[in-house]
Amino acid sequence: MASGILFLPSAVLNVGYMSAIPASLVAYGYMTVSSLLTAELLLNRCGETGRVRNVGLLELYNEYVGEKMGRWLGSALLPFAML
Repeated sequence: MASGILFLPSAVLNVGYMSAIPASLVAYGYMTVSSLLTAELLLNRCGETGRVRNVGLLELYNEYVGEKMGRWLGSALLPFAML
């Protein structure tokens, strides 16, 4: 992953820096919003149960979306989380 970040300037050289800046800002905004929403879900879960423990994303999906839909949603979105 670090090598991808280090080679980012050479990767956007053909496209141009002016078009890469808005794309980077959109990606940064998406990552920020999704991490804040995940943190909010974790804090809500901690407040509901009254105990602090590690909770995985699949457990959050199962709790808030439902058992069957949570499995499907978690399995479908997991490859996109690795991008």
